[in-house]
Amino acid sequence: MDTNRKMKVYQSYNPQNQPMPEIRLKGKWLEESGFGIGQHIEVEIHNNTLIVKQRVIEEKT
Repeated sequence: MDTNRKMKVYQSYNPQNQPMPEIRLKGKWLEESGFGIGQHIEVEIHNNTLIVKQRVIEEKT
């Protein structure tokens, strides 16, 4: 599986109808990389780089 993806930053709008950037991540490759539907993630930003990590949510009993 390829580990790099080339994508585009799209234009979206906030509730005040102001334009804002939007990045869409979708595809079978996400599941193949361990990112399943409904899973929580964390996004870190470092020096113009986005890092997407799986986030473990501990359920309270």
